[in-house]
Amino acid sequence: MVAAAPAVAYLMTYLHELGFCKMFGIPYEFISPNLTTVFIVTGALVLCMSVPLWLAHAYLTSLSGEHPIKRRIRILLPVLLITLALLYLFGEYAHVWLLFGSQWVLFLHIEFLTPLMTQRGKGSYVDKLRAEDLRDDRIDRPIAVLLGPVNPRAYYLFIFLSMALGISYFSGQSSANRKEEFLVPVATPDRVFLRTYADKLITSRLKRETRTVERSFEMISTEGLTLRVEKVGPLRLAAP
Repeated sequence: MVAAAPAVAYLMTYLHELGFCKMFGIPYEFISPNLTTVFIVTGALVLCMSVPLWLAHAYLTSLSGEHPIKRRIRILLPVLLITLALLYLFGEYAHVWLLFGSQWVLFLHIEFLTPLMTQRGKGSYVDKLRAEDLRDDRIDRPIAVLLGPVNPRAYYLFIFLSMALGISYFSGQSSANRKEEFLVPVATPDRVFLRTYADKLITSRLKRETRTVERSFEMISTEGLTLRVEKVGPLRLAAP
């Protein structure tokens, strides 16, 4: 797992850049994240996800000896707050709703439906929930019906990884939609620099009156350029 961390970090950064470039029609062949970008993107995403999950974990460990349905509601409440916060940031994209909707189907299946299949010998539904809580650890519960012999940690790792990759892509799109300040060359103010890869600036023609850019690009070296930061955004891709 540790050996795979650099590859996962690069993939998260690449998806972030892919989401950004898609909003302006920049070909994905241009994408070439550098080490600094990898550290910034993955550091920010991991921090934003790990802190709420750590607080939720600390909160969950204090729960014991209460009604199983109430306990599950309290368990899912921190996850719900995290989901609502992410939907507020990235909810303008339909794929975000699909991603988190599918995750919530899995969460609800784990908490409320799995005991019906794993505790059939118990009496009432509440007894099944209590028996499930006694059998399994709250964080690393096996999902026997769905996973069989697969280590349960792999399932939760898959959920976390899929959420991280999805958030990486949508955070790139959100960054492009919200970005207002861009680098503009002093000599050619009708051009705007959208992204920098491998010491090359990707530039496109800017239409200031409509705040749009054309889907035609030029890669320019950073040497000998005089640039200034201007508030010309948020920008959108011009209709073909």
